[in-house]
Order: sequence, then structure tokens, then C-alpha cells
Amino acid sequence: MARKFYRRSDFAVALSESQIKILEQKRASISAMGEQAEYDVFLSHSIKDTRLIKQIRDVLESNCNISVYIDWDEDAGTPRDEIADTVKAAMDCSKTLLVVKTDNSDDSSWVPWETGYFDNKDNDKIGVLLVEDEDRQFSRKTFEHREYLKNYVILGPDDIVGFITNGSSYIRKIIDQDKLIGAPFVVQKPEKLIKPHRHD
Repeated sequence: MARKFYRRSDFAVALSESQIKILEQKRASISAMGEQAEYDVFLSHSIKDTRLIKQIRDVLESNCNISVYIDWDEDAGTPRDEIADTVKAAMDCSKTLLVVKTDNSDDSSWVPWETGYFDNKDNDKIGVLLVEDEDRQFSRKTFEHREYLKNYVILGPDDIVGFITNGSSYIRKIIDQDKLIGAPFVVQKPEKLIKPHRHD
């Protein structure tokens, strides 16, 4: 059975200087478009997971050519009283929303708010990345007090690009919560974790 969750180390990808330069140029180009910018994915997450979120973004952008919106990166310096409107505008310009589910995101007030806003927009375009710490395993408590996340698609390493590209129509089946219990952890090379989706 394919693994349907991530470890933080899965996204520890070392990019070359040339890759970093190319990504920075792409981000600058998207930012320059301002309100007209369109993103493939909006990452909903906890600010406490900054390092992890940067790593996920780098994997998606460098391996898959997917544009990613991160509020504190794209719109740094936005006045506090304008943040909610800025985030809404970014979600309106994003094709999909990925909730990065960690222990930290459980304490975030933004994650459920962003998920609810996007759900009203297009709920078949919301996916959940389950990321646990290295010494943890998923259990029935994984969704405790966050039961609403079970309404969305749980994405494994082979699902992300296809989901971002095609929404839930790409997913063959949504896994049952019970199947997360004791799910095997299979070590994979970071560059193989997210596979580019081919259009036939």
C-alpha cells in the first residue's frame, strides 16, 4: 500500500545555486504581476512551520514547475489590517489549496479560516498533506479537533501534482482514516517524492 503521509525530512531537498536563482526570478516575475498573478497552489499552514513550507514550495516549484503562494513570502510587509483581504485575493487567484497538516497547524487560527473560505469557492480543489514529526505515527487522534479536514482529499507522494493539475477527479479513491493507522513509512529520495504528472 502506498504511503499517504509525509515526514518533515521528505522535503529536505538541497537546490543548486542555479536552481535557486531560477526560482527567485520566477517568483519576482509573478510578484510583479500584482493582482493579476495566478497561482497553481495556495499553501495553508502554520507560521511555525516556515522552514518546512519553504522546502515544500521549493520541491513543487523546482521539480514540478508549479507556482506556489505563501502569504508571508509573497506579501511581506502587508499592513496587519489588510492581511485578511490580501489572503482572500490570493486564494481567489489560486487554482488549489493544500493544507499542510502538522501539530503546529492544529494551533493555527488561519488554517481553518483559509480552508473555509476556499471551500465556499471550490471544495474539490482542497487537498491535505499530512506531515508528522520523525518520531510520530498517525493514529485516530491525527484529526482530533480537526475533523473537518477529513472532508478533503488526503494526498500521498504520487497524488500531489495530479491533484493540483486536475483536482479531485485525478484521485482514484480517498483513503479511509483507519488506513492511516500503522501506515508504512517508506524512505524515498526527495526528488522522487513528487512526480511530474504527464498529460496524455
